[in-house]
Amino acid sequence: MSERNASCEDFWTLISARLDGELAPGDRQALEAHLAACAACRSVDEAFRLQDSGLRRAFVPRRKAAAAVGEGVAAAVEAPRRRAAWRAWLAPAAAAAAGFLVAWALFRSPEQAARQAAPPKVAQVERAPRELRAQPAAPADAARLTFVTGKVEMLLPGSADWVPVPTGGSIEPGTRVRTGPEVLCELRGADGSDLWLNERTEVAFRQARSFDLARGQMGTRVERREAPFLVSAAGATIAAVGTRFDVETGPSGAVLTVIEGLTQVTGTGGAFLVRAGERATIVEGAVREKELVWNLLQATRWLNVLLARRPDAHPELARRVDGILALLGEAKMQELAEEEILELGESCVSPLLSYVQSSLSRPNRKLREKAAEIAGRLAVRQHVHELILLLADESAAVREHAAGALRRLTGEDQGRAPRDWRQEPWDANRPAFDRWLAWWKEHAKEYSSGP
Repeated sequence: MSERNASCEDFWTLISARLDGELAPGDRQALEAHLAACAACRSVDEAFRLQDSGLRRAFVPRRKAAAAVGEGVAAAVEAPRRRAAWRAWLAPAAAAAAGFLVAWALFRSPEQAARQAAPPKVAQVERAPRELRAQPAAPADAARLTFVTGKVEMLLPGSADWVPVPTGGSIEPGTRVRTGPEVLCELRGADGSDLWLNERTEVAFRQARSFDLARGQMGTRVERREAPFLVSAAGATIAAVGTRFDVETGPSGAVLTVIEGLTQVTGTGGAFLVRAGERATIVEGAVREKELVWNLLQATRWLNVLLARRPDAHPELARRVDGILALLGEAKMQELAEEEILELGESCVSPLLSYVQSSLSRPNRKLREKAAEIAGRLAVRQHVHELILLLADESAAVREHAAGALRRLTGEDQGRAPRDWRQEPWDANRPAFDRWLAWWKEHAKEYSSGP
């Protein structure tokens, strides 16, 4: 599939095919590339994964009951082996009977199927000597403490004493971790996810990708995996596949803020979806209300204190800075007339380019293209690299504005006029884009600083 000519609906079909294990290698690459650039389709992907995971868990009892029925039929068929003629006749009959019974069990309630199944082999396994059973593998660490602003304590399974956690120390499943006043910390999950704990927070690490938030506030950046990432709070379970969200508990419940992606909240009130840009109040296991959050960075600003105190630059800090610039760009476009923006000059270019590159701009195509046009008119030499990257944008208008600015700033066009980037398909422009990338490698120092 050509990504440039495909719609989001085409990629939804590929998302479904991947869940079914029917995705071709070439389509897999196209899908991953599209998901990396399209926040809307990432949300659809996460919704599909959550739904698939829920269905698989729901059918576990049916599969077990069906397997027990099939094993019972097979055992009954294998018992009478007196004559070869009987074996020849019974083989297809047994297969048909087992298939019928498996299908019959799948479409009945799990309770009925489990009660009426005949599982002799299961019973034999349960009665087998302990030394013959497969021993469970030792549990892997649930997380590791990577950065802290003060003393963090943990309560090990079976212990009654809280002990300090050293930086770099591991957190095994079943451990409780707490922070004190003015103490924040960062942990890296066994799956590569980031977890941030605010002051006066206590979390129980049940296992990798499964946590109980007893009190306080927890921020997450969840790595995309098949198994959902689970956080329990206020009587409900928050499930995500790959996303960023924040949970804060209080006397009356919990508040969930989703920064990116999609989450599902399941509890006594049923299951609710909470999407990026939404804040949900959870009380006694149910979502009582949802609201849109205009400034997600403001809603999670407590993280800035932790990230700013790190000795090295964390990728999350870079994302937050870009987000602030993008919000600044959006505010300028919505609140100021075009002439007023032009009067502000080149100081507007970086936030406007960040706005164009962010998912925040995708719903408003005209505003996004106008931002690209103004940024192109005001850009100076230090913006050349960002403009080159915009030549690969999905919007033909954005590509044209970027190409026009590059010609003005460098005197180069790599054999493609600005109007060609709008009128010609991406495949025709790709060679010129590759030439721009090669050109940048040779001239980066000339354009990296100063107007």
